[in-house]
This record gives sequence, C-alpha cells and structure tokens, in this order.
Amino acid sequence: MLRIKEELPRADTVQVAALYLLAERGDRGTQEGADAVTAANFARLARLVRFVARRGARVIVTPEYGVIGGKVPRDSKRFLSTSLPAAPTPGPFWEERDPGIAPVLRDFARLSDEVDAYLVVHYLERVDDLYYPVSLAFDPGGRLLAAYRKRVLWPLTESDKASGSEPVSFDTPWGRFGMLVCSDAIGPVTWLDLKRKHDVDYFVCQSRWFPAPLTGRLAMSIVANATRRPVVWANERQFGLAGGAGIVRPWARDSVIRLGGRPGAVVANLRLPARLRAP
Repeated sequence: MLRIKEELPRADTVQVAALYLLAERGDRGTQEGADAVTAANFARLARLVRFVARRGARVIVTPEYGVIGGKVPRDSKRFLSTSLPAAPTPGPFWEERDPGIAPVLRDFARLSDEVDAYLVVHYLERVDDLYYPVSLAFDPGGRLLAAYRKRVLWPLTESDKASGSEPVSFDTPWGRFGMLVCSDAIGPVTWLDLKRKHDVDYFVCQSRWFPAPLTGRLAMSIVANATRRPVVWANERQFGLAGGAGIVRPWARDSVIRLGGRPGAVVANLRLPARLRAP
C-alpha cells in the first residue's frame, strides 16, 4: 500500500514529488545478486514514480542509494557502479552504446520518457579505479540531462569513494533545479556556491539520513531559509524522527510526511520564479 501527501495543482506552479522508501538490500556480493537488488528497487521506485506522475508531478526525486540498496560494501562496488557519458546526451540514454552503463539506468531513462517527467535518481559512477556517488537527472525524453558527483562525502560510510568538485543544475520549463546529495546540505559552502554560480530557482536533495532525530528536516530548512529557495527532499531511511521526505519552503511550514514502514511520496506545488509567471 502506498501513501501520499499531496496538494491540488495550481496555476503558475510546478508540481514536484519527493519519494520515500527503504531500499531492498539483499546479497550484492556477485553481479547476479547486485542485478537482482537493483531490479527489485527499480520496480518499487517505478511504481511510486508512475503513482505520482499520474497525479501531475513533473519533477520527481528518488532517495540516495534508493536503487543500489543503501551503503555499498567495498567488495560490491564493481557490481553496483556504472560508466557514464557526458551530459547532456544527444538522444535517449537507452541508445548509448557504452556496454559499461548499468542496465537499470537505461530503465530509468525509459521510465522518465514513459511518464513524461524529469526524474532524479542516485547511483555510483565508475571512472578507472575511482567510484563517485552521483545524482542523475533524466528529462521527459529520456536524455541524461545532468550528472552531479557528490561533493561532501560522509566519512563513516563513504571513505572509499571519490568526491566531485563542481556544482551542477538542470533546467526545466519551470525553472532551474540545483542538485545536492545528503551531506552536501550540512555546510553552507556547497549550496551557497551552487546558488551563486548557477542562480538556481529550487534545490533537489537526495539523502539517506540516520540516525540523529530531525537531522534531515533541520538541514533542509536551513538551506531553504538561507537561500530563499524551496528544497525537494527525498530520503531513503524510514526509522523514527530521522525518516521523512518533503517539500521544504523558505520560512514556511513544510510538507514533511512520515510513513512508518510503508513507501510513499510527498507531492506539492512550487511557485514559479517571477520571470516565468503568467502576466
């Protein structure tokens, strides 16, 4: 059973959705096991994506590690990673010829095309012997629109990963979305740099926040209030007060929902920037 908290569509807004679920782990110590885990998580996420898209969501954000199945064991990285072409791709991502691309990412590209929405997913990028946690944005045509390498790694779980160095955003007909992943949101340098260099209208943040109570909500509120930009926050964990997902508006009551052990979503309207509103 899915649970959803939503707002009715309004003029001069874009509907966005933050998905919320606990990913399947399974045995990821072989390629066959890793493929089974990513296929199972894709099926669960795809169900949620279709669910919110039918209700009008045009930008849909999935949780950090929501496909891979949480923290990646060191000996499983090679089974749960992908090569990536430069973004944006000239055509649909599923047409890319690189055999090193994880098949599940081609499935997400097809899904974004199917539901006619922008879709943000998280994976692990492989470059030679380096592994980057990466946030990927697919457009409604299935192109890989943007790829953002997480800049601030969490030392307890990502000491074997490599970090990115550049802010990344993607454009939609409703404005520009800046990309953050989990601990990127803790310190101001990352998101202030993103806002300054890319002049973003909104932020999307994928996370896997635990176990400190309310950590995610507090971090998202600080980003929104300090930048005066809304944050679409998708979270992978579902335990206690650390769980949640939501649309966090500047200096306003947010739309965070806690769903216990059941998957779900928050769907809300974000007001378009002034330059894009109807006269």
